Amino acid sequence: MEPSRQAPKRTCRSGCGTQLQAVESPSKRRKVGPTAQRISRGRPQPSLTTRSNTANDVTDSSSDGEGGDSRPSTSKSTPTISRNSVTHNPKSVYKASNDELIEDENLQIIGEIAPVNEDEDASLPVRELSDFTIYDSGSHRFVSVYELQTNNLDEADFRASGLVTAHADEEDEDDDEDEEDEETDSNSSPPQRVCLSRIVKFNIYHVYGRGQKAQLDCDVWIGTEFAWYLLRVPSRPYCPLYKDFYLRHQMLCLLVSAAIEDPKATYEDFILTLEGDPEFVDPDGLMEKVLGRIPSKADVDCDETRNQLAGLVLELNERQVGLKLILANSPLLNYILPERSAAPGRAIASDRHTLKNTRKKSGKSVETATVITPTIKKIAEPFFLQRLAAAGEIDGVSRVDEARIVKRTPKIHRGNHKSVVWLENEMAPLEDAQYFTSVRIDGVTYSVYDSVAMLPGEDDDKNRRKNATTDAARSKNAFANSMWFGRIRYFFEDDDGMQFHVQWYQHGSQTLLQELAHVNSLFLIDECQDLPLDSIYSKVYVRELDANEVEPLDEEPSSTHFFCNFRWRKEDSSFIYRDENLDPAIDLCEPHKPCGSCARKLWSEQLEKSSQDYHIHDFIYLPGSSLDGPYQIAQITQVKPTLSVRLLGRYDDVIQTMAERDGNICADERRLLWTSTKKNVNPEEIQGRCHVIHPSHPDFSSFSLDQWCQHHDHFYVQEILASSAIKSPKDLRPLRPQQFKFCEDCHQVRVDAVKSRISFIREGSPLRGLELFSGAGGLSVGLEKSGFVKTEWAVEYSPSAALTYATNHPNATVYNQSVNALLKQTLACHLGEELKPLLSIIGDELPPMPRQGEVEFVYGGPPCQSFSGANHNKRADDLRSSLICNFMSWVDHYRPKYFLLENVLGLLSHRVGGTQDGRRIVDGVKQGMVKFILRAATSLQYQVHVKVLQAGDYGSPQSRQRVIFLGAIRDCRVPEFPIPMYSFPRRSWKSLMATGDEIWPISRNPNDTTSRCAPYRGVTVNDAIGDLPPYDWINPHNILKQTRKEKDDVADRQEQGIDQVEARNSAVVTSGYQQPVDYAYPPRNRYQRDLRAGAGEQVFYHYTRAFAPQIVERVIAIPLTAGADQSSLPQQLRGNDTLRGGQKTYKGMYGRLDGKGYFRTALTDVKPNTSPGGVVLHPSQKRVITVRECARAQGFPDTYRFKSVESQAIGVIADQLRQIGNAVPIPLARALGQSIGESMMLEWEERREEGSVVV
Repeated sequence: MEPSRQAPKRTCRSGCGTQLQAVESPSKRRKVGPTAQRISRGRPQPSLTTRSNTANDVTDSSSDGEGGDSRPSTSKSTPTISRNSVTHNPKSVYKASNDELIEDENLQIIGEIAPVNEDEDASLPVRELSDFTIYDSGSHRFVSVYELQTNNLDEADFRASGLVTAHADEEDEDDDEDEEDEETDSNSSPPQRVCLSRIVKFNIYHVYGRGQKAQLDCDVWIGTEFAWYLLRVPSRPYCPLYKDFYLRHQMLCLLVSAAIEDPKATYEDFILTLEGDPEFVDPDGLMEKVLGRIPSKADVDCDETRNQLAGLVLELNERQVGLKLILANSPLLNYILPERSAAPGRAIASDRHTLKNTRKKSGKSVETATVITPTIKKIAEPFFLQRLAAAGEIDGVSRVDEARIVKRTPKIHRGNHKSVVWLENEMAPLEDAQYFTSVRIDGVTYSVYDSVAMLPGEDDDKNRRKNATTDAARSKNAFANSMWFGRIRYFFEDDDGMQFHVQWYQHGSQTLLQELAHVNSLFLIDECQDLPLDSIYSKVYVRELDANEVEPLDEEPSSTHFFCNFRWRKEDSSFIYRDENLDPAIDLCEPHKPCGSCARKLWSEQLEKSSQDYHIHDFIYLPGSSLDGPYQIAQITQVKPTLSVRLLGRYDDVIQTMAERDGNICADERRLLWTSTKKNVNPEEIQGRCHVIHPSHPDFSSFSLDQWCQHHDHFYVQEILASSAIKSPKDLRPLRPQQFKFCEDCHQVRVDAVKSRISFIREGSPLRGLELFSGAGGLSVGLEKSGFVKTEWAVEYSPSAALTYATNHPNATVYNQSVNALLKQTLACHLGEELKPLLSIIGDELPPMPRQGEVEFVYGGPPCQSFSGANHNKRADDLRSSLICNFMSWVDHYRPKYFLLENVLGLLSHRVGGTQDGRRIVDGVKQGMVKFILRAATSLQYQVHVKVLQAGDYGSPQSRQRVIFLGAIRDCRVPEFPIPMYSFPRRSWKSLMATGDEIWPISRNPNDTTSRCAPYRGVTVNDAIGDLPPYDWINPHNILKQTRKEKDDVADRQEQGIDQVEARNSAVVTSGYQQPVDYAYPPRNRYQRDLRAGAGEQVFYHYTRAFAPQIVERVIAIPLTAGADQSSLPQQLRGNDTLRGGQKTYKGMYGRLDGKGYFRTALTDVKPNTSPGGVVLHPSQKRVITVRECARAQGFPDTYRFKSVESQAIGVIADQLRQIGNAVPIPLARALGQSIGESMMLEWEERREEGSVVV
């Protein structure tokens, strides 16, 4: 068959874009002048003080800290901003919308949790108001902000209307949320249009902290009797009236903040920042939205700014003596302020709620660029908009020395060949053909393993043919666009003439790399073909890179010289290396027909045949009774003439109903029951092999039962199920060992494999790991549980998460610092620079990072917020997106054996180098982040592949899909992705790649993608938390009076041992067991037993936060029925459960979990009044799930301690939930560690067979 692939016709797009500055954390910052001194524009939040005794690891003490008094001044002298330039239509009036909700004490804002504070004013909820208009209640005329300053708000009746959302703490903006439908972040819920009650407070220019640690609040706040509102973007009609005030206000904030944070900042420094760094001046784009521009030098120099600045400085000097010296000596302010200025008229500044002090700044800096290595920068810079700062020099791997490569220009064969002569004939005629090793065509010698170019024809692969016509697949190398390439495997002549067997190459631009591919890169693919010699157009020179080389510089396209280092497998979007000289598959080829592609096909066929080799008394899997249930387990009793099997029952199926009545009955997914039921089956029904033992059989003394059950596909049987109508496990009859039959040969093979694994773990040493973006340590815990990995170093920016990590990993060195700062320091020290030790975020001196050669495994999950589907305000220049580049730079520096990068599903579709179109990113490189990771890995000589894994498939009781990239250095075997072991009902969907190819989820049966069957039943909510002590919240009955039936129900539940606990935030801070409490039952299944190992008799963190009384009452009133939600409430309790006048119901708010189902998401906060994300009510108890129950959902051991640097209880609980929710599910991490271990063990066995074991 002749070549048949259509030549692509494309145009090239470089993907270059303007580099914009951004910040890694969501806090807003500015920098002054060329020295990069920074001005803080953080948005301080309400200080939520506590009212009750503390829970374990939770304190209720409040402290002013270094900032001193954090309350806003009650002085009635806030400077009034001049309104000389205001122009608006005095007849403008507000017309109310029909869908407006009325603000009162029962207004329910989606996702809002009421704060806790003894001060009534400080305990008001904090919200955001957008598309707002401020107006007079009687006449509805527009009211300017100046009138809020100058009028007595006690006498006026001013109102505001607009779109209201719950105000999230800045740290909440970093929450790691999945983007599955039910897992969308609460802050992405549609806003509600609300008419506010009378405005009674107005606040601007509040100062936090003292002296140089002070910060000026740049936000504008209004307050009603029921809440505080942060003003965001005004409505279009109101904007002309608002923006002059807003401009002057922001100018004053910019100037004063600059003077406080950098006392040496000059006027010139400030103007440089103002005009040169718009992202620092307007980091969240609010000025651009309100003003249509950012402030300019003219705004600084105008008389109004100077006069108003003088008034503000005078006011600040009066409020806080510590600022007086700083402001008086500021070169910036002294330049701007006139020598004499009279303070303008003063207006009343209403007091607002207490606000948080800013964090301690020791070791913490605002980052304007992502630090990367030079190698990674060369790949990333043409495509990423973010500022990328290269540190260090290219080392560790040698680059191809282009000067030493002899460049040759091959002869082109145009038209038919004139002279074709065989040069060698090493084989006698075979099957009417002769085989040769070389040929001379028109004077040019071609030999086996030479690479050639061929004119394209038709391509039978539809996706590849379509991809070739796209712009993304068009290379800057014009020759590569117009040719096909292949490697000659052998020559032969038969009745069809003189031919050669070619294995195809794919140019990098034709793979998933597309735009990011090197212009001279080729990848072998597992496709080959017989072609006539006339197909050869010319010879090309393909250099196979050594393991210690990086790819040549991507500068000059070549029509003759290429390089190749990996095979490309489009079926799973992987780049794999396997030395054919060491590949046993090549031995399957006939000696005269060696071909790597043919060999792998033969190898696959041989493996498939060996997997179908079953014997009498083997144990096998058969399809389960449902598509998402566990396999049926059977034993082969007869092979011929028909295949007959004995069915084995599952112990858990028999005792399930009993266990619901008796909490002391323990389930066991590995325990089987012998039955007398037999049936005939079709061999095609067999789904695989499993291994069953009788614990008392003398041949099974090599392992204890616990040791045996630690391995996949292992079960045991010791009882007979004679009847399904048993009432107790005691009714099961014992199975005598003599009755148990098994295939001795197959059993011995399995025993030898298990012993080999144990020997490998005992004789070897686990991989020494470095975890980046470690969070609280879920990924590390799971990897270490596999036995193959030990985390010795971890990097985490959050002080609370770093403290948790250090507490639970005492032998690991934890670096509480930015990955950027650490990489910069690490590379500088590697180059011999003498630097002061780096400080942690909290000011502690950090030890040096490990040296090259010490780190064997790098893993982590860079921040996902910029990729997540829960983020409905994606920014093309979000600095967090470029932290993937930083991750690959650590891989570049340390050159570990393996790397693992995990993230949310949204990473698969994330565009790089795109442009901002409202809330969307358009254009740019489609699937650019995936392409970058693959290109960076292959450039560094790493094999790499990618899959989407569902945590529930590996024993997690929650639905959470993660994108996993696994990489291995070229000389190591690349680990396979773990096979699902649990029949989880929610499947992972296939992923469509930019090439048109599909990546299918991992399946135990690739031929049946609809089946979710697996060896074990999926872990449920009840499986995870059913042994914890029960309790209900006490109903406050603020809205509905208690009925007699409700009173009797409470008494009945108390008799059942269900405690009744206060949950109102007006009375307590936490609800539940503040101190450790006894477990309600012994472990009831293997999941609980695993998590309770070493935990003793008591459980920690079995509490929730307290909530507003109306939320507590709604939660308690939800029926104890799986799936019940707010729509199940009585009308009086339902509240505003609709959006825009009843057009949309918030499904899932106050949703009750199904005890026999799974957790909907890994929660970073537990908010029942969130849609979506509000399915957080306990399956059988009248409350939301506790901190410990959230930890159980993620697989954290009960011994795990969640710490916080927060001083207030509500902040501690928020920290704990955030750390838990942001973690990688531990069962998934464990499965990944086991897969890496399996790969290591295979290499170890190969070396042991060769007599050169190295451990």
